[in-house]
Amino acid sequence: MIIFLYGKDTFRSRRQLKKIIEKFKEDRDPQGYNVHVCHAHTTPSADVWEQLFASPFLSEKRLVILEGFLAKGDVDMLERLSVYIEKKELPPSTIVVFWEDGSVYKKKVVKALYVRLQQEPYAQEFALMGPVEVEGWLAAEITSGGAHIDRDALHFLSKNAGDDLWYLQGVIEQCIAHACDRVGERRPISLADVRLFVDQRIDDNIFNLVDAIVAQNVKHAFFMIEEQYRIGKDSLYIFAMLLRQFRILLQMRDLYEREDVSSSKEMAGLLGIHPFVAKKSLSAMRGYTMKRLQEVYTALLQLDIAIKRGGGKPKALLDVFVSQISV
Repeated sequence: MIIFLYGKDTFRSRRQLKKIIEKFKEDRDPQGYNVHVCHAHTTPSADVWEQLFASPFLSEKRLVILEGFLAKGDVDMLERLSVYIEKKELPPSTIVVFWEDGSVYKKKVVKALYVRLQQEPYAQEFALMGPVEVEGWLAAEITSGGAHIDRDALHFLSKNAGDDLWYLQGVIEQCIAHACDRVGERRPISLADVRLFVDQRIDDNIFNLVDAIVAQNVKHAFFMIEEQYRIGKDSLYIFAMLLRQFRILLQMRDLYEREDVSSSKEMAGLLGIHPFVAKKSLSAMRGYTMKRLQEVYTALLQLDIAIKRGGGKPKALLDVFVSQISV
C-alpha cells in the first residue's frame, strides 16, 4: 500500500501523518517496532532500501515513512523506486507513506514520480485554505479545545492572522489559556483576547517593513510588501499601517529629544499605545534620526494625498513610494 500526503499546508498533512502512525501502532504494532521514518537529508539510500524490503517483526505489516524525498532525495534512487511502484514490486507487507511539503519539482524523474503518486487511491493533497475555510477550521479547533469564541473575535482572527495554521494553532492555545481564569472557569474568547496576540504579529511584519524602508533596502521592502499581499492584505491596509507606525516613531523621537523620555512604559502611557508596540518602537526609534523619520513621513503624507485625489492605483503608488524613498 502507498499513501501520498502532499501540499503546502504542512500543519494538516503533519497531523494526518501523526494519525496514520498512531492508528498503525494501535491496530498492529503497539511497541512501534515496525514504524520507521526516513528523512531525505539524513537517511542514506541504502538504508531506505533496507527499510522498504525488511520483513515485519512480530507483526503482519511495516510502516515506512519517506519524508521529503521528492524534494531532496537521490534522483537515481527515486528513478529505481518509480520502477518498483509501477511494477507493483514493493513488498505487500510494507505500507509506504510519502510525505512532501508542496515543493516545486523540476527534474523529469521526480515530476513523473510525483504525478504517479497523485494517482494512488490514498493520495491526499493539503492545499492552503482560503479565508472561509480558515475561519471554519478555527471555529472547529477552538470547539475541540473545549472553548468558545465570540463571532467578531473569530472574524478578526481569520482576517488578520493569515493562513499559517502552525501560527494560528499557537494563537488559539494562547487565547484559550488567557480566557481561563484562576479557578479554571472559561469565558468565551473575546476580540480583546485575540488582538492581544495577533496584533503583535501584525506589528512585527510592519516593523520589518519599516526597517527595510528606512535602511533603503528596496529588495527586502518589496519582499515584505508581497508577504502582506500573500496573507490577504491590500495596499491601502499596508499604507495605513506604515503611516501609523511612522507617526508613532516620530512622536516617540520627539518625546525622546524634547522631553528626555526614554522609558517605553512611560511613552506608551503618554501616547496611548500598546506597551508591546512602544517597546518595539523604542528599540527601532533609536536607530533613526529625526530628519530621516520626517523625510519618510512627509513622503507618506504626499502618498496619502495622491491616493485620496485618485492620482493612481494605490498599489502602484505604494511601489513608487518605496522605490523613491529608498534612493
